[in-house]
Order: sequence, then structure tokens, then C-alpha cells
Amino acid sequence: MAKEAIQSIREAELKAEKLEKDAYVKREEIINDALDEAKTIVSNMTNEVKSESSKELELARSQGESMIEEVINRTGKEIMLLKELSKGKEKEAIQLVLSEII
Repeated sequence: MAKEAIQSIREAELKAEKLEKDAYVKREEIINDALDEAKTIVSNMTNEVKSESSKELELARSQGESMIEEVINRTGKEIMLLKELSKGKEKEAIQLVLSEII
């Protein structure tokens, strides 16, 4: 009977050791899976952020170009108006000089 009890205890110990080893292997698998998933998530988020940043950069560039074009157009119009004004003033200045001379 003592021999059977010892045998039962030994079997229980072996079973416990096997369960412990299985649990360790399972733990390592879970950790590795979690690390792989975390790497995938980080990679996906990084790609998403890069893509969004690229879109925002393109939008800002486009808006900047539009603003530059608007300023160039407005400046061109102002230059034309100033030229027209200066032509009128030029005639007045010539008439003033001529009136002073005569």
C-alpha cells in the first residue's frame, strides 16, 4: 500500500511537472503572439499616421500654392492700377511743368 501511495505521489508530481512545462510553453506562445500583434499594431498605426501626415502636408502645400497665386494675382492687379494712376499723374506733372515754364 505504501508503494502504491508513493507511486501515486510520483505520478502526481510528474503530472504537475508536465502541466508546469506545458503552462510555460503556452505562456511563451502567448507572449510571442502578443509581441507579434503589438508589432503589427504599431506598424499599422505608423503607416496610418504617415499616410495622414502625407495627406495633410499635400493639403497644406496646395493651400500654400493657392495663397501664393492669389497674392501674385492681387499684386499684379495692384501694379496695373498703380501704372494707370501714374500715367494720369504723369500727364498732370507734365502740364504743371509746362504751365510753370510758360
